[in-house]
Formats: sequence, structure tokens, C-alpha cells
Amino acid sequence: MDKLDASLMAMRRRIEGLSPEEIRNISREELHMPTTMRDFEAALTKVSKSVSASDLEKYDKWIQEFGSC
Repeated sequence: MDKLDASLMAMRRRIEGLSPEEIRNISREELHMPTTMRDFEAALTKVSKSVSASDLEKYDKWIQEFGSC
């Protein structure tokens, strides 16, 4: 997840249910809404893992065998 995903959640909330014409008529100031913890939590639910469980297992075995830096 990045901050952009979370910050877009506030904008999505603002335009939800509006027609394209209504969205075009919203001022920039109205679209700049604060990002909330709820926005971050919603963004987290949309993110997929970038490292698999098997990769983590391989890493753990490597650390046990060779140690860390």
C-alpha cells in the first residue's frame, strides 16, 4: 500500500454516487479532504502480499544457516 491509495479513498468517498457531470463540477478545494485512519485501513484490504510464505521460509532457513549481516 502506498499513501496514494489511502489518500484517494477520501476522494472516492466524496464522489461516491455522483454522476460524471456532478463530479466535473466539484471544485478542487472540495476534493482535498483529509486522509483518515479508516482510509488507510480500507487501502490495506486492497493490497496483495509481495512476498510468498515459501519465500519467507527460504529466508528464515538462510538466516539460520548463515546468520544476518
